[in-house]
Amino acid sequence: MRFTVLAVALSTLAGTLVAIPPAGADTVDRGDERMRVFTVYQAGGAAVREAAATALVGTDADIKAFLDNGWDRAAQSDERARVAEMLDNGGVTVKQAAQNALNAGNAAAVTDFLKTGWAPANQQDLRIRVNQMMAVGGQHLRDAGQTVLDAATEDGYRAFLDQGWRTPQTADLRIRVNQLMAAGGEKVRQKAQEALDAGTVEAFEQFLDYEWPTAQARDQETASIAELARVAKVAGELAAAETQAAKDASAQAVTEALLAKEAAEKARQATESAGHNAAEAAKAAALAADAANRAAKAAAEAISAANAASTAARVAAGAASRAATAAAMAGQAASRAYDAAAATAMDAANVPWARDSAVAARQAAADAGSIAEAIAKALEALDNATIAARSAARAAEGVADAAAAATQAGDLANQAGADAAIARNAAAAARNQAARASRAAQAATDLAATAAQAARNSRDFANRAAADAIKAAESAEAAILHAGNAQMAAAESTKHANAATNAGNTALEAAAQARTIYDAARAAEAVKLEIRAGQAAEAAQLAKSAVAGVQASQKFDADQASLRDAETNRLIAEATAPGANDTVVTANGRKIAIRLSEDKGPWTKEAAVGALVSSDAEVREYVRSGIARAAGRDDRVTLTSMSKAGSQSLKDVAAAKLAGSDADVRAFLLDPVHPSRDTEARIKVNQLLAAAQAANRSTTVTMAQKALDAGTGAAFRTFLDKDRFSAGVVDDRIQVNRVIADPATGAETKAMAQAVLSGPPTAIQHWLETGRLVSVKRDQETVAHVAEMQGYLAMAAGAAATATKNANEAQASAAVARNAANEASAYAQEAQRNAAAAATFAQEAKDSASAAERSAQDAANSARVARNASTQAQASAHEAMKSATWAEASAKEAAGFAAAAYGAYRQAYDIATAAGKQADEARAAADAALADADRRISDSLVQKLHLQVENCRALTGAQHENCMNLLSQNEYDTVSRVFMNGEACWTLYGHMKDSSTFHNCTADAMSTDFAEHRNLQLALELVNTLTMILGGAALAGATVLVGAAAWQVAVACSGFCGMILNAIDPIAAAFFPGMVMTAAASVGVAGARIAGIINDLRSRVTTSANSVAESVTIAARLAEHERRLLLGVDAAKDKFSIDEMKVALWLEDHYQLQLMRWNLNIPGKKNPDWIDASGRTYDAVGPVPTQHFDAQWASGGTQNSIAKHAATIDIVPVDVYGLTPAQAKLVRDYVSQNYDPSKVYVIETAR
Repeated sequence: MRFTVLAVALSTLAGTLVAIPPAGADTVDRGDERMRVFTVYQAGGAAVREAAATALVGTDADIKAFLDNGWDRAAQSDERARVAEMLDNGGVTVKQAAQNALNAGNAAAVTDFLKTGWAPANQQDLRIRVNQMMAVGGQHLRDAGQTVLDAATEDGYRAFLDQGWRTPQTADLRIRVNQLMAAGGEKVRQKAQEALDAGTVEAFEQFLDYEWPTAQARDQETASIAELARVAKVAGELAAAETQAAKDASAQAVTEALLAKEAAEKARQATESAGHNAAEAAKAAALAADAANRAAKAAAEAISAANAASTAARVAAGAASRAATAAAMAGQAASRAYDAAAATAMDAANVPWARDSAVAARQAAADAGSIAEAIAKALEALDNATIAARSAARAAEGVADAAAAATQAGDLANQAGADAAIARNAAAAARNQAARASRAAQAATDLAATAAQAARNSRDFANRAAADAIKAAESAEAAILHAGNAQMAAAESTKHANAATNAGNTALEAAAQARTIYDAARAAEAVKLEIRAGQAAEAAQLAKSAVAGVQASQKFDADQASLRDAETNRLIAEATAPGANDTVVTANGRKIAIRLSEDKGPWTKEAAVGALVSSDAEVREYVRSGIARAAGRDDRVTLTSMSKAGSQSLKDVAAAKLAGSDADVRAFLLDPVHPSRDTEARIKVNQLLAAAQAANRSTTVTMAQKALDAGTGAAFRTFLDKDRFSAGVVDDRIQVNRVIADPATGAETKAMAQAVLSGPPTAIQHWLETGRLVSVKRDQETVAHVAEMQGYLAMAAGAAATATKNANEAQASAAVARNAANEASAYAQEAQRNAAAAATFAQEAKDSASAAERSAQDAANSARVARNASTQAQASAHEAMKSATWAEASAKEAAGFAAAAYGAYRQAYDIATAAGKQADEARAAADAALADADRRISDSLVQKLHLQVENCRALTGAQHENCMNLLSQNEYDTVSRVFMNGEACWTLYGHMKDSSTFHNCTADAMSTDFAEHRNLQLALELVNTLTMILGGAALAGATVLVGAAAWQVAVACSGFCGMILNAIDPIAAAFFPGMVMTAAASVGVAGARIAGIINDLRSRVTTSANSVAESVTIAARLAEHERRLLLGVDAAKDKFSIDEMKVALWLEDHYQLQLMRWNLNIPGKKNPDWIDASGRTYDAVGPVPTQHFDAQWASGGTQNSIAKHAATIDIVPVDVYGLTPAQAKLVRDYVSQNYDPSKVYVIETAR
C-alpha cells in the first residue's frame, strides 16, 4: 500500500475549510508552541530530536525560532539517515532505489523516495520474495504463489508472506515428509511420524533440515551394513551347505573306496582260492600221472588188462594236466585282477588296467570251464580203465588158479615122478605170473581209482578256479566301478569344499566391507559433530562478549531518586540550592524535564512532559515540588508492584507505608525492613543450602554455610542477593566439567559441554537444564544406532567365521576324500579356531542387540525427560514473566491515571492563570485539582477492584491470580510483547532468575524501546543462535553475524519507531526475536519468507516514521485552528469528521496535551485516530445516531466495536453525544462493568 502523508489531507482541507498562511508568518497563532516542539522531539529522528531538545530547554524565542525554520536541515539529515537505513536493510530493489536517491545529491530526491519512491520498489521486492518462496516450495505453494503473482497487488503479496503461505506450505511439507517416510528406512519413518504427529510447519522443517539427513544417513548405513551382514550370513549358509555337500561327497568317496577295497579283498581271496585249487589240481594231476604210469606197468605186466588201464590212466593224466594248467592260468588271471583292483582302490588312474585284468580273468575262467568238461570225458576213460583192471584182476585170479592147478599137478607129478619137476616149475611160474597179474590188476584198479579221484579233484578245482576267477573279475569290475564313484565323489567333495571356501571368502569380504562402511559413517558423524561443536564454541564466545556488553536495567524496586543519573542530580541540586535564582531554576528545570521525559516512572514522565510544555513559572514549581511529588507517586507504584510478589509480612508493612507519606514509602524502598525479613532470609538460605547439598553444588554449599555461620540478616541478604548467583555460576561450570570428565558421557554431549563453557552463564545453565538432555538423547540414539550396527557387524563377522570354519571342514573332508590326511588335519584345526571365533561373534551380536535395545529405551526416556524439562523451563519462564505482565498492567494503569491527573492539574493552573490569579493562587487551584484527581483515581481503583472480583469470580488458583492482576483480558498484543521481552530477560539472566538483575529486566519489559535501551540486539541473537546450535538445529549456511544484523534491522528503533512497529504488526513486534532467530538459521521457503517480512516491515516502519515526522512537522507549522481542524481529517480516507475533531479536542483538554492525527493505514489492523507525544494511541467509539443505536446495541455491534478498540488502543473514549439518557446510561453501565476506567470510559462531547 501507499502511505499518504498529511499534506494531501491538508491540501484537500485547505481548499474547502481554511486558508493556510505561510510558515513563520507573525500572524499565525500556533497555540501551545512548546507542546508542538515537544511533539516534534518525540516523533523526529536523531538530528531533529537534538535540535528540538535544544529548543525545549531554551527560551520562548528559541521555541519560535525552531518552529519557524530551526529543523529543516536536521530533518533533511534524518531523511538521508532513514534512506541509508533502508539501503542497508531493504530488499534488493529498495536498496537500488535508495542508492539512486542518495546519489541524486538533493533533498527532494530523498524526500520523494521516502514518500512514494520506496513503495513500487518495495512491492517488487515483495514479488521477488514470493518468487523465491515458489522456487524452493512445493506444488501447493507454487500454485498459491502464482495466484498472488497474477493478482499483482501489494496487499496480496504481504498477505501471502504473512499467513497465506502457511496452508499450502504445510500441505507441501506434509507431502514431502510422507514421501520421505514412504521411501525411507526405519529411522526416517520414525522421525517423519513424529513430525507428522506434531503437524506444524516448524516440525516439518526441523525434520527436513536436521532430522531427516541424520536419520537417512543412519538408515543408509544400516541398510548397507545389514545387507553386507546378510551377504555374509547367506555366504555362511552357502558355505555350510557346500561343506555338508563336501562331507557327503567325501563320505561317499570313502564309502566307495571301502567298497573298492572290499572288492579288491574279495578278489584277493578269490585269487588265493583259485591259486590253492590250481595247486591241488596240479598235485592230483601228478598223482594221476604217477598212478597211470604204474597202472600202465601193471597193465603191461597184467597183459591186456594192464594195457587198458594204462591207456585210461594216460587219458586221465592228460586231462588232469590240462586241468592243472587251466587252474593255474585262472589263478594268474585272478591274481592280476586283484592287483588291478587293489591298485584301482588306491588310484582311479589304474581303472583301465583293472578292466583288462577282469576281462583276462573271465577268459581264464572260461578256459578252466572247458578243461573241466574234458576231465569229465577223461573220467569215463578212467571208469573203463577200472573195469579193465578188474578184468585183469579176474585174469590174475585165473592165473592163480592155474598156478594152484600147476602146483597140484606138480604135487601129482612129484607123486608121479618124472613129471613132477616140470609141473612144479610150471606151477611156480604160473603162480608167479598170477601174482604179478593180480598185483598189476590191483595196482591198475587202485591207480585207476586214484587217477579218477585226482581227475575229479582236478575237475572240481578247475571249476572252483574258474568260479574264483569269475569272482576276481567281478571284484575287479566292482573295484573299477567303486573306484570311479570314489573319484567322482572326491572331485564333488573338492568342488563343494572350494565353493564353501569361496562362500567363506565372500562372507569375509562382506564383513570387511560392512566394517569399512561403519568406520566411514562414524568418521562422517565425528566430522559433522566437530563442525557443529566449532560453531557452538564460536557462537558461545560471541554470545558471552555480547551479554557482557548489555546495559543493565534500572532497579525494579528502587525509588525514583536513586534511579536518576549524576547529571540529573547535579541539575536538581543546582536548581534547588538555597538562593538559586529564577533563571537557573528555569533553565535547569527544563533540562531536568527533558531528561526525565524518558523516565520509566509514569508520574515522573508526565510531570516532566508537563514542565517541558509549560511556562517558566510552572517549570520553577516543577523543580521546587513537582519532581518530588511525581517521584513519590512513582515510588508508590513501585512499592505496590513489589509487594505483590512479597510475603505477607512484607505486604502488611508495605500497606502501612503506602498509607503514610511519600518519605515513608521511599525509606522503605531503600531498606524494606519488615518483622519476618531476617527469618525469611534464613529460611531461604537453608532451603538453598539443602538443595545445593542434594545437587552436589559445593560452591553454593560453602557460601550458604558461610552466611549461616555469620548469622546476620546482612549476611543472609548478601548471599541471597549476590553470592549465591556467583557461586551458582561456578557450580554450573563444575557440573559441566563433570559431564565432560565422565567416561560415560557421549560424544555430542561432551562436545556441546566443552563449547558451552565458552558461553555466558545463562547459556551454561540453560544447557544443563534442557540442552544437555537433548544432547544426551541424541548420544543415546547414536549409541543405539552404533550398537545396532555393531550387532550387524558381529553377525557378519560371526557368519564369516562360521563360513570359514565350514569351508575348512569342507576342505578337510575333501582332503580325506583325496586321502590327504595331513592336509585334512590342518583344515580341521583351522575349523576349530573358526568355530571358537564364530561363537565369540555370536555372543557379541547378542550383546550388541541387547545394548541397542537398552540405548533405544534410554533415548526414549531421555526424550521424555527433555520434553518435560523444556515444558518445565517454559513454565518457569512464564511464571517469572507474570510479575512483568502485572507490572505492565500496573504501569499502564498508572500512566493513564497520571496523564489524567496531570491534565487536571495543568488545566486548573491554566484556568487560574487565565483568570488573572497570582502564581500562588494558580498553584493552589492546580493542587486542588490534583487532589481531586487523586480522589477520583482512588474511586476508580475501587471500581476496578470490584470489576476484577466480578470478572475473576469463576477462576481459581493461578488463573484467578493472573486475572486479578490483569484486568483486561483483551490486551493480547501487550501481553505478548511483555512476555517476549520477558523471555529476553530469561535468555540473558535465566541463571539468576531470582536476582534483582533479572527482576530489573522483567520490570522494564513493557518498554517499546526495551531492546535498544538494553543493547540487547546482538546479545539476544547470539545467545539464541548458540542455543539453537547446542540443541542441534541446522544452521543451513547462515552465519551468526547475519542473524545479528537481521535482529538489528528488526528492532533497532525506539520511541515512535517501536510504537509504529507495534501498530503495524504487534505480533511481529512481540515475536521478532524468534522470527529473526529463525531467519538466521533458515533457508528455502522460511528464509525467503522471513527475510521478505523483515525487509518489508523495516521499510514500512522507516517510511512510516518519516511520514509521522513529516506530519508532525507540517502540523507544527500550522495555525492552531488549522491544527485543530486537522484532528478531524482522516487522510487515508480523505474525509473530515466533526465528531472526531470534537472528541480529539475533548481529549486534549482532558489530558492537557496535543494529539496528532494517525495518518497511517495498516491493512487488517485497528488503526487509531490519534497519537500523543508519548506514543499513546487514542480512538473513539461513537457517537452513534440515536435512531440506529437500539438496533446496533441489540445486535451487539456497539459492544463489539468497544471490545475491538479496547484490544489494541490505549485510550478509548465512548462518545454518547446525541443519545437519549436511557441509551447513554445503558452504555455507561456496560463500560463501567467491563472495562478499566483509566482506559475505556464514557464522554459526551459538546456541540
